[in-house]
Amino acid sequence: ANGFVWDYTLRDGVKTPMISTPIKFGEMAVIETTPAPLVGENTTEILQMIGYGDGEIADLYQKKIVKENDNGTCRRYF
Repeated sequence: ANGFVWDYTLRDGVKTPMISTPIKFGEMAVIETTPAPLVGENTTEILQMIGYGDGEIADLYQKKIVKENDNGTCRRYF
C-alpha cells in the first residue's frame, strides 16, 4: 500500500478510513493524527497550568462558569 489511506480509530472505538495528504516529500513518514479534545475536555488541567488552585477551580464549577457534562467533560456557559 502507498500509505495514502489508513485506519483512524474514533473516540467510540470505531475504525474509519482516513486519507492522508497526497503530497509526499522523499521518505517523509505518514503522521497519524489524534482527535482534538472535546470542548472543555482539558479545562481543569489548563486552569491548573495557568495557576488556578483547586479551590478556585471548584468555585468556577460552583458558579457554573465551567460545568462538568454527563460524559465527564467540561463546557463553558455563554
